[in-house]
Amino acid sequence: MQFDFYQIHRNTKFITLMLRIAKQSVFFAFIVFAFFGYYYQLDRDSVFIFKYIGTAMAAIATIKVSIFFLFRNYRKVLGGNLRHIAILGGANKDTEQLKNFFAKRPDYGYRLKNLFDTNDSFNIQEFTDWVIENNVDEIFCSVPALTNEQLVELTDFADNNLRTLKFLPDTTAVLSKQLHYEYYGKTPILSLRQIPLDDPVNN
Repeated sequence: MQFDFYQIHRNTKFITLMLRIAKQSVFFAFIVFAFFGYYYQLDRDSVFIFKYIGTAMAAIATIKVSIFFLFRNYRKVLGGNLRHIAILGGANKDTEQLKNFFAKRPDYGYRLKNLFDTNDSFNIQEFTDWVIENNVDEIFCSVPALTNEQLVELTDFADNNLRTLKFLPDTTAVLSKQLHYEYYGKTPILSLRQIPLDDPVNN
C-alpha cells in the first residue's frame, strides 16, 4: 500500500488534497481502534475514541489546508517559491494551452523563461547550455517536435543536471514507459521521475 497522504505538490488540486485527508482519516481511525482494541480491549467509551479521532484529524486537516493556501498565496502575491521553466515545441495547440495556463495561474509558481521552436536550426547543446545559464528547473517537451535522438539527449541531460523533464504526450512511444501522469489545467503532462528538489520541503 502506498501512503501518499503527504504527497502535495504545487500542481495538486484542492479536491485531491481533501481526498487524501479523507484517506488519512480512515487509516488513522483504523490505527487508533487497533491500538485501543489491543491495549484496552475497547473498555474505553467509544465516544471518547471518536472525539479523539475527530479532534486529531480536524487539527491535521486545518494545518494541511492552511499550508496549501499559504504557499499558493505566497507564490501568487509575493512571487516566492518559483520554478523557472522552458517549453520545447514551438507554437502549437498544446504548448500554447500550457503557456496560457501558466500565465493565468501564478499561484502554481511557474515562471516561463522561453518557448523554443524546434526547427532545423535548433541545437540541443545550445539549449542545454541556456538551461544551465538561466537556472531553468523544468523542461516541458512537445514529443512530436523532437527526434528520438534529441529526446535521449534531453533525458540524459536532465538526469545528470537535476532538471525535471516533462512531456506533452502525443505519441504511444512515450506512453510505453513508466511515467508519472498529471494535469496542468486541461493539458496532460508526463514526467520521467521526481527528483528531491520537487519535494515541497526542498523548494
